Amino acid sequence: MKKLGLIIILALIINTYSTVTHVRAEEEEIAVEEVVVTATRTEQEARMVPGKTEVITAEVIGTSGVTTVAEVLMKEGIVISSYGGASGTATVQLDGADATETLVLINGTPANTGCSGEVDLSYFPVAGIKRIEVSHGPLSALYGANALGGVVNIITDLTGETQSNVSISGGDFDTKDLGFTLQRERWGLAVGGSKTDGHRKRSATDKYYLLGQYDFIQSEDEYLSLYWQYLTKDSEVPGLETYPLEAAEQGEENASLNLNGKSFWLNGVWEYKLFGQTLDLKYDDDGPIPDHARHRAANYGCDLAGLYHLGQHELLSGLMFKTSEFDSTLSGKHDLENSGVFLQDDWEIQRGLNLVSGIRWDYSSKYSSPVTPRIALVKSLSEYTTVKLGYGKAFRAPTINDLYWDQPAYGMYGNEDLKPEEGERYEIIQEWRQGSQGLTVSFFQSYLTNGIRWDDPEGDFTYTVVNIDKLRTYGAGIDWKNTWQNRYTCRLGYQWQDERAWDSSTGSYTIDRNFFGSNHFNLGFSVKSGPWQSGLNWKWVQNRMNQGSTKMPDYHTGDFNLGYQVNVQWRVMLAVNNVTNEQYAIQNGYPLPGREMKLSLNYQF
Repeated sequence: MKKLGLIIILALIINTYSTVTHVRAEEEEIAVEEVVVTATRTEQEARMVPGKTEVITAEVIGTSGVTTVAEVLMKEGIVISSYGGASGTATVQLDGADATETLVLINGTPANTGCSGEVDLSYFPVAGIKRIEVSHGPLSALYGANALGGVVNIITDLTGETQSNVSISGGDFDTKDLGFTLQRERWGLAVGGSKTDGHRKRSATDKYYLLGQYDFIQSEDEYLSLYWQYLTKDSEVPGLETYPLEAAEQGEENASLNLNGKSFWLNGVWEYKLFGQTLDLKYDDDGPIPDHARHRAANYGCDLAGLYHLGQHELLSGLMFKTSEFDSTLSGKHDLENSGVFLQDDWEIQRGLNLVSGIRWDYSSKYSSPVTPRIALVKSLSEYTTVKLGYGKAFRAPTINDLYWDQPAYGMYGNEDLKPEEGERYEIIQEWRQGSQGLTVSFFQSYLTNGIRWDDPEGDFTYTVVNIDKLRTYGAGIDWKNTWQNRYTCRLGYQWQDERAWDSSTGSYTIDRNFFGSNHFNLGFSVKSGPWQSGLNWKWVQNRMNQGSTKMPDYHTGDFNLGYQVNVQWRVMLAVNNVTNEQYAIQNGYPLPGREMKLSLNYQF
């Protein structure tokens, strides 16, 4: 309750300040109302969609000095589970939900999670990204499986005004990056890569990417676009600090081909997606205990949704079908079929009062799937203030590894009888936006049943995957952002959450599961002055536990960037990550880099 009280007090202070300065804000350039698509799968003003949605723009990404999606999200205060530097995996965690419970989309299509159910964002480039939308809360009613914590939607666009761009950078740990982007009115291409020796012994990493887009139809109301993506990552695997690996290597290839379209048909607006994806993950360790594994996954499918307006109702309905093929040395060969149908109604009860409700039914050939509803009431209290109340259910599907893992040498086995994890969440959110200033205060409470985890039920060191976890999470947060004179921008955020697992011996939620910290403070400040631009991001994380229920140390880090626009064509930037040289790890035993400097040069022609 003390944490909630602190948030309320901060909200009142900032809101008072905002009221005092509203006249000044009106004198400045009025910001264009932000439009988002992820929370409802339709274009809506951000303040009128259910739940909390954060938007990371191309401008923010371009001035941050980062090269991967994982780095962008981390700088913006999103929790990233990192196994240390460029060589380690980096996955997103929203509001206490782990990586298998957080859905990642690329242009509205779920990214290939392979056999593990996770998306490694450490080698997803920022080239061509138009914006990233982060929608919090249960969204299985729209997207199906694995949207318990929320959805991260990476929206790209390589087309536009004719131009080309070359970027080159170098920095500590012998890091080198090179990228080339070709942009035309109807098509675009991006190619690049990076090499680094890494901050630990045997952590060298090579990453390459090839991205493309061709627009067959391009108008204000209709489009038909083909996207292709090929990403690779090859890295040495250093292992735990206490148990280093001397010969382990891992390689990953990720390819996709998507056709996205929108057209008017049968008096409605229809969006459709056809997609094909492949993921190939290889692990080889020729050390004292040899270990070799390969996991391949391929997805093919379609997604169709139609939007109709009937009086004060905006009705969206759709269906999805996906077939998957898996071939793993540890989980075997398996085929999987998934399908789903959904319906959503956005009802404008009266001006400024909307009721958004939806429901989805999913089918899987390997496991039972629950029906997932969602309902939210969005009330505009004034021109600037909105209150949102919401409730929803969501589920996480068992992965192929969960179902079929077979590793007798380590006494580890999957479980074909697993049920999906099921979660529900209640939330209340207040948003205030005026001009370029905004304030969001949020509270949520969520529950998870049938949680999937490894367990040794007989105590004989034979581990299997079981439905055993019950979790309860309380969360609250405050986010404030303001821009003055189109030059100075300040962002302040505080997130608190308390995640507890059920303890059968006490009959209550008492087991601490705050693996990534229960207190997150984030502060960002940027300045534009003529050809100069600079920014500082700082975060402080408190009250963390590791998987063994041992307290981990708090940490705070800061990142700094300084850019100079030499002329229309040339731009130079200095980026310094972890300026205080903090020694810390997000995952116990996998330290992150200390202070790291990188100098970049960008040429546009």
